[in-house]
Amino acid sequence: MEPSATPTGSPSASPSPLPPHGDGAAGDRAVQASLEAAWPADLPPTDERTLLTAGRALLRADATGIGRAQ
Repeated sequence: MEPSATPTGSPSASPSPLPPHGDGAAGDRAVQASLEAAWPADLPPTDERTLLTAGRALLRADATGIGRAQ
């Protein structure tokens, strides 16, 4: 599918649901909403909690070194 053309013949840009590059923390909510729309949650709640706990522990170990041996 080709983008629509403007009267000058150049492709028209559709507005992005994402904030502009460099928006920082102000754009976090829009980015999170876009990710959730693109990849809806499909894990059972128990699996989600298990993976969330493991992910937090991994991030903490990587950032601080605490629990890295585990």
